[in-house]
Amino acid sequence: MKDVANVTEMTASERILYEGENEFDDDQHDKESLGETTSTGGRSKHRSMDFSGSVFLIASNGHVLSLPIPSESPKDPLNWVRTRRVLVFVILLLFSSVAMFAVQTPGVMYTAFIASFTHEDMKPFTVDTLASCPTLALGISFFIWMPLSVGFGRRGSLVTASALMTCAALGAGFARGFHELLAAVCLLGIAAGASLSTALLQLIDFTFIHERPLALASYWAGGSLISLLLLSQLPNIMNIDAEWRLVFRATSIPSGILTLAIFLFVPETYFQRPPVAFDGRVLVQSGTEKIQIYDEWREVPSENATPVTMQTVDDSLPPRIDDLPVHTWRVSPLSIFTRRVCDARGALSCFIQIFLCVANPLVFWVTLLNAVNFGGMMSVGTGFPVVLSQPPYSLTPGTIGPLPASYFMLNNLMKKLTVRNKGLRHAEFYLPAFVLPIVTSAASVIVYGFAAARHWDLRYYHLAYGLNAFSFASGSIVNTIWVTESLPQWAAPGLAVVGGVSYIASWGITAALPAWEESWGVEAVNMGIGVLILLVGGLVIPLAFWGRSVRQLIDGRWGQYQAGALRPQTRPRDGEGM
Repeated sequence: MKDVANVTEMTASERILYEGENEFDDDQHDKESLGETTSTGGRSKHRSMDFSGSVFLIASNGHVLSLPIPSESPKDPLNWVRTRRVLVFVILLLFSSVAMFAVQTPGVMYTAFIASFTHEDMKPFTVDTLASCPTLALGISFFIWMPLSVGFGRRGSLVTASALMTCAALGAGFARGFHELLAAVCLLGIAAGASLSTALLQLIDFTFIHERPLALASYWAGGSLISLLLLSQLPNIMNIDAEWRLVFRATSIPSGILTLAIFLFVPETYFQRPPVAFDGRVLVQSGTEKIQIYDEWREVPSENATPVTMQTVDDSLPPRIDDLPVHTWRVSPLSIFTRRVCDARGALSCFIQIFLCVANPLVFWVTLLNAVNFGGMMSVGTGFPVVLSQPPYSLTPGTIGPLPASYFMLNNLMKKLTVRNKGLRHAEFYLPAFVLPIVTSAASVIVYGFAAARHWDLRYYHLAYGLNAFSFASGSIVNTIWVTESLPQWAAPGLAVVGGVSYIASWGITAALPAWEESWGVEAVNMGIGVLILLVGGLVIPLAFWGRSVRQLIDGRWGQYQAGALRPQTRPRDGEGM
């Protein structure tokens, strides 16, 4: 193999990867840890790891690699300056906070709705429908925004969702009847779903692998903190027992401002990552975030027998990809749906992959755990609406403060396991972080069940809801990271299944809770939910041992389609030659 001509021109990650591949050639006993070498017709190919969801992340010198390596394109979101990344993150965080506030608001205005509408006005629904329908709409929205984000880009989906949220808030604020209000609230739920789907994909797009846990933890914890603080202060700002229209009208103001901010400052982050040439070698970063290094362009696999060259890769890239400088803050406002970057077929493929993801044991387990966890959250949250809407409901920042704890446990433990595994990071290293949300979720519903049945002091209600809020945020962090890391080539459909099915299931549990509590009692129902959470969560132990082999169960035509991957890879077009 050729030596590097000019090492100083490499990035730190490229240099370490290159040195790692040379060490691989010299030390065959490391083959099992670093990957494998295949030979076909004299070609040599080196892989960072042969499992999707397993990445060579830490070099032998202890340096953490910044993977994936950014391309030379200024449209690559990994090339953004730090200030721009922070700006986009803050906009997405505020959008998530307003969206979650809008969805949870109907649950704390129970008295106002009762005073405004009669049973005749609400037929065939009830006032409880206003509190539960946003959750159902939120679950359905995952199956709308995820395919749209894959087929037409993140920016277009987010702009549409933010504009829809503004219009829905205004519609609810000026609703003249119950059914108009119900329709507007459902639209709020659909719009809010983009903050938990499209926005997460954007966040992943402009962060490196080692940055992702902190970014996702900050997003989930920050959004939950802001929305809960706003809800806790709502009774002090206005009379929520009568002024429900004013609440929705006020919500439309920050929503409208965020729509304008997204339109002007949040660019498209979907980027098809092309092969990168450096110092006589070709580096290919796949949709599973694996690294493959080839000696020559002709060794890079293509969709047909046509040899791959630098020219064919350039031709396969979207047109006008270099029309903006790297450090620009300007966004083309009228460029909303990026058909020239995305493939509309990706939306259809995403739907097919969604159904296949349900059959995958890893995704099914997280979905089931999330659904049961949501059931417990709804049991606690809807069990005392009066307490939630008055000062006893107000959670202090100290109660919510432990939310980022799941990140520190997750990130520190993951890094230690990666170092012990000779630099290889497997998705299973994130599994221990499930312990906190599982235990706190089970504890919250059990404490609430005893407190409600035995009339314990109000402090126990605070404890139950505080544990519940912590479990929701920490569980959301770990669920997102686990799905995206274990099946990176199925990130979008995996998140759609976990989020969508969980919210829909929680809506069904909410509808059944009154009948269950009437038949078995509030203590027995919540004890049962708590035990079920522990039983389902206990599956984390076998997954930690056999998860890597289970990750390989999905394969075939739709399994290889990378439109919904974390880092979709550009492929040369059919029929294009040298």
